[in-house]
Amino acid sequence: MRNAFTTMVAICESTRLAPALHQIGAVMYVKKTSSSVFGVLLVLSALYTIVGCGHKPDLPPIAEVTGSVTLDGRPLPSGVVQFVPDESKGTKGPPGVGYIDNDGSFEIVTAGVAGALVGHHKIKLHAEEGDSPPRSLVPRRYNNEKTSGFTAEVKADISNEVLLKLTSRR
Repeated sequence: MRNAFTTMVAICESTRLAPALHQIGAVMYVKKTSSSVFGVLLVLSALYTIVGCGHKPDLPPIAEVTGSVTLDGRPLPSGVVQFVPDESKGTKGPPGVGYIDNDGSFEIVTAGVAGALVGHHKIKLHAEEGDSPPRSLVPRRYNNEKTSGFTAEVKADISNEVLLKLTSRR
């Protein structure tokens, strides 16, 4: 159930529907109640209402991307990884998003399709805990694709694996 939930939320947030879903509070509600079947059904209902069934986005070529995130050698137990197409290297299109599981692993989804655009990407990460205000689990430099220092080239017709080794030191 956890992997299906993670993939579904990644699909919601990586599509053009994210603003609409956030407006109705569906994605945020499901994130807070990730083990809830009701939360999953709420997001599925919202998607069906907004888009309908059978819509596939027109995307450039996509390839499978999986990976893992560690902080100071230990798996990062939660967070979001975002693959931002590097237009300066000719990669254009929507970003890919992956939610980090307890073991530090992630799978990228782009506009509802498993994988990331083939080409060059800059990578950013967000990982927070707590509510008011949330506390970042990673140094802020990783929150921006321009300062994270992480890049990846996604190649066609192979399973791309990306290892992101974060450090808490500057």
